[in-house]
Amino acid sequence: RSLFALPGDARNGSEVIAFSSDQRRLLASKNGATTLWDTETGQPVLTFAASPGSDDEPIVIGGKRRVFSADYDGAVIKIWDANSAALLKSIGASGSKIRLLAASPEENIVALADANNGIKIFDADTGAQINKFVDADLGKQINTLTSERTEMLSLAFAPDGNHLLAVSNNATKLWDIKSGQAVISTDDNNNTGLTAFSPDGSRFALYSSSSKNSIRVWDVQGGSRPLSLTSTVKDVKNLLFSPDGRTLWVSGDKEIELIDIATGKSLQIGRASCRERV
Repeated sequence: RSLFALPGDARNGSEVIAFSSDQRRLLASKNGATTLWDTETGQPVLTFAASPGSDDEPIVIGGKRRVFSADYDGAVIKIWDANSAALLKSIGASGSKIRLLAASPEENIVALADANNGIKIFDADTGAQINKFVDADLGKQINTLTSERTEMLSLAFAPDGNHLLAVSNNATKLWDIKSGQAVISTDDNNNTGLTAFSPDGSRFALYSSSSKNSIRVWDVQGGSRPLSLTSTVKDVKNLLFSPDGRTLWVSGDKEIELIDIATGKSLQIGRASCRERV
């Protein structure tokens, strides 16, 4: 039995981002616009679209309690209550041109990556910037975590909320939020920005667009070389760990593959499409 269906044209081609904690709100995107829907009435509650005069779609991420939004190249993060749709807070990020947003699992910390590849982190409750990060090369405390002078592709918190993963087109850095130190820092010219964390947060997978169609699986604690997997899936779209973290689903437009992480062996290959965000 269907409990809720998006109305009319919104039904086809929409990508579900998140449900609110009470299941009364659904955040979904389509054609550059993101909408917060009321699942009881089927009516839109909030719509995030490009600012007047801009062709760039806004950046919107959602969780069970909150929705975070920012204009592309903007300098303000807005935090919304996912249940009531009320604006809770606006956080000014002076000097930033926001390109990416990420929120911790508890939704109490929000991070941004800007056009200059700087990474700033804020307390989502107070709006204060967290200023306790250390640049090992400079040997001093910094307020902005600069990844690499290249294009930032993805930004994500680990499930434990203690690590932040930043991926550019030629580098990967995993930051320990508490210590402010980079646990993993490596160069790779074939990064795609396609990543996934295991459910317990102990590992993350990173897809590379190299000729070998490779996937590297890193230990979050660092100190070891990553495991290297090879997938037969063409044009990879998503990575997803199994609940026990032992296998990895790799999906494309028409194919899906299950890989045993320990052995690198392909356990299952099928023709399917998996477009859900992970």
